[in-house]
Amino acid sequence: MILSKEKSRLEKLLAAVNAVNIDDEANVEMLNELVSSFSEGLMTLYRSHANTFANIVNYDLAEIRNNKRTIKKNAIDRSRQLDLAVYKESVVHAIERTLEYIDAYL
Repeated sequence: MILSKEKSRLEKLLAAVNAVNIDDEANVEMLNELVSSFSEGLMTLYRSHANTFANIVNYDLAEIRNNKRTIKKNAIDRSRQLDLAVYKESVVHAIERTLEYIDAYL
């Protein structure tokens, strides 16, 4: 039951992340909130099925955190836009991968 609930939540989250245009600070903040929501849901899944979701927690969340740190360090507009795109793509990839794991487990 927890898997199907989290799956529907993650699908909505994925749609919201894909809808974010990364061109201003408000959208970046919205993306950060979506990432926070994703990590909370992922940790719920990890607590109930640690072996299944350990790689996503260890690797994908670490990649997302590193990309977020890079954004905070970079102030140059052109470079920042590229970093924001990479950040968004890492979030999308992590959510899609989590959905694949849930599908494989169900």
